[in-house]
Amino acid sequence: MGNEGLGGLLRELRTQDGLRQEDVATTLNISRSSLANMEAGRHVVTTDIQARLRVAYPAWAPALTSGRFIASAVSDNSSFVVDNLTIAYIFQESRSPSEIIQIRKVRAVRAGAERYSLGLKRTDGQSLTADTGILWGGFLDDVPSNGSGELVTTVNFGRPLRHGETHEFAVRSWVERDAEPSCDLFLTMTRPTKTASLHLVFAGKRAPGQAWSYGPIPPDSDPLSSTDPAANLLEATPDGNFSTAFEALKPAQQFGVSWAW
Repeated sequence: MGNEGLGGLLRELRTQDGLRQEDVATTLNISRSSLANMEAGRHVVTTDIQARLRVAYPAWAPALTSGRFIASAVSDNSSFVVDNLTIAYIFQESRSPSEIIQIRKVRAVRAGAERYSLGLKRTDGQSLTADTGILWGGFLDDVPSNGSGELVTTVNFGRPLRHGETHEFAVRSWVERDAEPSCDLFLTMTRPTKTASLHLVFAGKRAPGQAWSYGPIPPDSDPLSSTDPAANLLEATPDGNFSTAFEALKPAQQFGVSWAW
């Protein structure tokens, strides 16, 4: 493809990354009208401009070299930040949760992002058995077991997101009853998260007498006791449930909730 034919390619690369003409023009130190003329084919995309584009946007280099647009198929969690995360653990007549509901509102930091993966695992390291279904916001992709005992669920949004676009989805996992359940849960962050809330919902006749939250703590730490200075005792609602919230969570940080029957 000659330099005169690169304008349309430049427009596709720019829009795929959710950039405005003003954004790219400022980066290249040219006027917006000059960029608009290049994209429309009225001006040539010179070798100097191509060199600046390769420096400013390295991911565009293969397309600029081949002269061919390749649509992004971004699907990993690094393409997102989390605006809001809500997780509810629902207990029926057992001391282990019968279902887990997760609601996430994510924001794409790269254009083309269309999948998000969730991981659940037991705190004792044993394999987790659960039947997970989508509530809203997409459909589930088949994901093979990774052999680590972690249950991985990938939500496919059904379409790629634009840069900066938000998307909300929810899944429900029906969990196999545990004969010897633990009394704690951990939330380990993989992406920057503005707000996260955890809810313990006791729908049966049994409810713990006390619950507390803690974090951030180093990954793979042991749960804290209610008497630990870093533990935050939670107040039960009138119906015996407990909730806690965290803000400005960073990747690799770990938070937890424990309770005593």
